[in-house]
Amino acid sequence: MDTHTDSRRSVVQHEYELDGSDTLCQAITDAVSSAERVDATDLDPLYETIDIGALSRLFAPTAAGVARTGRVEFQYHGYDITVEVFFDHVTVAVDSIAASHPSPATANGDFSGDETDTVL
Repeated sequence: MDTHTDSRRSVVQHEYELDGSDTLCQAITDAVSSAERVDATDLDPLYETIDIGALSRLFAPTAAGVARTGRVEFQYHGYDITVEVFFDHVTVAVDSIAASHPSPATANGDFSGDETDTVL
């Protein structure tokens, strides 16, 4: 697994190679547990958020054995998750929902009161 962080946002990307020992669901929970700095077993089960069977079938090889590619996005454990699969290479981007969906006051630059933080 390779990890890349975008310092301008709270996005962490994890790179995986699906080699038969790891599953797509394991890659997602590993990426989120890394972002949260907790053990994967401390997270809510992924199946409570997304149909993991459908997710696995979405990226499973075709009947002819051809690998599939694609992208899926969903929210899990307080993060926007983007999963991109290119043959056996998987990228899981874990993006803080607060950073990717700023409050209207922050998005419009209306900082009334004691607000001093800026979301980029």
